[in-house]
Amino acid sequence: MKKNILKLDKGLYELYFLGDVHFPRGKYNLFTQVIKHIAEKPYRKMIGLGDWIEGIIQNDKRYNPEEISFMIEKYGTDVNMINTQYHYIENALFPLVKNQQIIGLHNGNHELYNIKQTSSDELKNMCRRLDTEFYDSGCAITSLINQDNEINILSAHGIGGGILPGYAINQLDKHSNIFSDIDIIAEGHTHKLSLNISEDRLDHRSSKNLKHTPQYHMACGSFLGNYDYGYASYAELKMYKPLPLGNMRVDIEDCKIKQVSAIVL
Repeated sequence: MKKNILKLDKGLYELYFLGDVHFPRGKYNLFTQVIKHIAEKPYRKMIGLGDWIEGIIQNDKRYNPEEISFMIEKYGTDVNMINTQYHYIENALFPLVKNQQIIGLHNGNHELYNIKQTSSDELKNMCRRLDTEFYDSGCAITSLINQDNEINILSAHGIGGGILPGYAINQLDKHSNIFSDIDIIAEGHTHKLSLNISEDRLDHRSSKNLKHTPQYHMACGSFLGNYDYGYASYAELKMYKPLPLGNMRVDIEDCKIKQVSAIVL
C-alpha cells in the first residue's frame, strides 16, 4: 500500500490517468502524443496504472514468434528484450520529469509476471532514475490538498479477466467499499474506457439539508488495439472484442473536481 500527499497551489490542474500501453504491441505513437501534450503545461499531471510493457517471454502461452518478428520489423530493434521495452517507456516518460508531472507509477500484471520470473523490479529501478514516486503492484492513495479542500484518489492496476462491458464498473463499485472518504477510484487492466458516478453516500453534517457526495469510478482505457494488419495477435486468436484507445482526465480547480472526461484517441 502506498500513500502519497501532494500539496496543490490554487488554480487549475489537469490530472491524466494512463495505463496499459503494452509496448511493443500497443499504439506507442498515441501514448507518446499524450505524454507530449501533458508535458506542454506544468499544471498537467499524470498517474500511471501499469502494464507499460508486454513482457511476454518464450514460455508464456501468449508468446507468438510471428507477432514478435512483426514487432522487430516495425521498430528495427530487439523489442523482444524486456530491458528494451522498459527503455522505450522510460524515454517516453522523460519529458514529464523536469516539472515533476508524474505523481506515481503502478506496476501491472505484465510487470508482476516478470518480477516473479526474475526477482527484479525494473519499474522500481526506472522510478529511481526518473526520481518519481513508485506505486508498486498494489493500491495507492493519493491525497491532493490545499488549505481549504482535499481530493482523495484510490488507484490500482486492476484485477480479473472480465470481458463483458459491465465487469469493469462492477469491480470499481466493489473496490469503493475498501476505504472511506475516497473521491476517485481509477483502475486499468480491463482496457475499458468508462465512467460511473456513484452517489450512494450522503453528507449529514449540515442541519439544513443532506448533501450528495459523488464518487467517480473510472476504468481508464488502454493504448492496445486488439487487431492489426500483418499478423494475428493473441487477442485476435481469442476473437476478443476491439476496445477503445484512450485515457481519463480530471479537471481540478482550487482542489475541487470540476469535470471528468474520457479521452478517446
